[in-house]
Amino acid sequence: MTLDWLRDLIIVICGIAGTLIAIFVTVLIFRLYRQLKEITDSAKTTAKGIQSTWSFLSDTVVQPVIQVTSLIQGVRQAINAVTKRAARERKDDDD
Repeated sequence: MTLDWLRDLIIVICGIAGTLIAIFVTVLIFRLYRQLKEITDSAKTTAKGIQSTWSFLSDTVVQPVIQVTSLIQGVRQAINAVTKRAARERKDDDD
């Protein structure tokens, strides 16, 4: 058992260990990629569900509330305009 033989043995062992580590890291990265893909697919599904829920709420709740609110605001503005005109006319009659 010479020093050359020991050196060659260490080189072979390091080569085998390096190959095994490379295979292990590759498998680990592949599994991580698959898990992240599942997570992102789940997140996309959740986002689509939230989007459809928001669309439903917008159509059934928000739009009618906006319409009623704008109707009330319009009626309020009309009443204010009529009362201001009537007040102006009374003021003109008093003068």
